[in-house]
Amino acid sequence: MSKRVPLTTWHLQRLFDVSAMTIYNWRQGTVTKTPLPCEVDASGHVHYRLAEVKVWARKNAVPLAADPGEVAEMAPRRRGPRRKVH
Repeated sequence: MSKRVPLTTWHLQRLFDVSAMTIYNWRQGTVTKTPLPCEVDASGHVHYRLAEVKVWARKNAVPLAADPGEVAEMAPRRRGPRRKVH
């Protein structure tokens, strides 16, 4: 059995079909939504737990656009160095 890694913002973008900025705003909370539960490690990386995210989505009436199990198994694409444009 593989070890479950926490979800990243990339995973949540696919789970809810929204932008990274929307996830950021949800983390702050709004008048109509409670703050999205997350964990920030010492290096500043943000992680989410699937169970907490599902409870938050149900509580705040945010529909899931993808199957949580499939999204959790997806590995985010790694970005290499950007090419310089002259």
